[in-house]
Amino acid sequence: MSFLLAADIGGTNSRFALFALKDLSAALPYVELVREQWLPTAQYGTFAELAYALRLPDGSPFAPPGTQQASLGIAGPVRDGSCKPPNISWSIHTDEAAAALDIPTVLLVNDCVAQGYACLLAARNTQTHAALNITELHAGKINMAPFALVGAGSGCGKALVLPEARMVLPSEGGHGEFPFRKDEEAFANLLRDDLGGEIVVEMLASGDGLRRLFAYHCGEDLPPAEICARLNPPRTAAEQKTLAWFARLYGRVCRNFVLDTMALGGLYVTGGMAMRVPVLEHPAFLDSFRDSKNMGGLLRDVPVFHIRSQRAGLGDAAAYGMIRAKA
Repeated sequence: MSFLLAADIGGTNSRFALFALKDLSAALPYVELVREQWLPTAQYGTFAELAYALRLPDGSPFAPPGTQQASLGIAGPVRDGSCKPPNISWSIHTDEAAAALDIPTVLLVNDCVAQGYACLLAARNTQTHAALNITELHAGKINMAPFALVGAGSGCGKALVLPEARMVLPSEGGHGEFPFRKDEEAFANLLRDDLGGEIVVEMLASGDGLRRLFAYHCGEDLPPAEICARLNPPRTAAEQKTLAWFARLYGRVCRNFVLDTMALGGLYVTGGMAMRVPVLEHPAFLDSFRDSKNMGGLLRDVPVFHIRSQRAGLGDAAAYGMIRAKA
């Protein structure tokens, strides 16, 4: 039996899965999940240390000997087979990863691009749609126009999916400057004094962004995990305001990306923040997403979906690996 190792390496967690490949003669072989393991990314000083920790309980390798390929989705820009993720302390290169994993072929792909393949498959396959637990937040006009993927977690990732071409294009728009409004200037100035200079999108649409908003409105500087618990559901007026602001800012980030790319086929929202706090269910999210003087009508026609499966990046890192292997 042939195996494929897939990974979704994020700033908080690194998720690994071993897939068995079946029906190898098909254009896209069938994959079956064999096992998976999660490791805390920040606990390891190099990718080699992370790979060494990827073991079964008896100490044997996670991927059996003879595994020929690994496909790794990583939260950062991939260039010439290497990546220095902005929210991880170490870099990764395909040759070093191959040696650390003892797997001859390693492919690196931006994690949002990997998740974009999940969206691409889900748009064409109702079974994939169900497997990824995709919730429709707003029923717009379904078509084959490009669609956008936005995911806030440790950072804020973006990708553009082109259904007709079956392509996913990466973006580092999470590092673009955040567009504050006049009534947010007091908060913006506080951030500039604290962080110095430019405030980028992922300083707000992320776990750290939620932490900063909570400190501003509630006067407590808590870890994001504790804040998520406090906001499920928010009880005090300050907590309610924190969630409303986060929903509004996140909706604005999504709206701007859809308008920048004319992704009228749909918006898919993914990432840990939307799973841990009810940000997408808050009315401020869709209100902010559609809030455009000239393009509000256009935005009301864009369907909005929430990918609730944390395995999306794993399954589609695997799909990316198989597509590349067939190319």
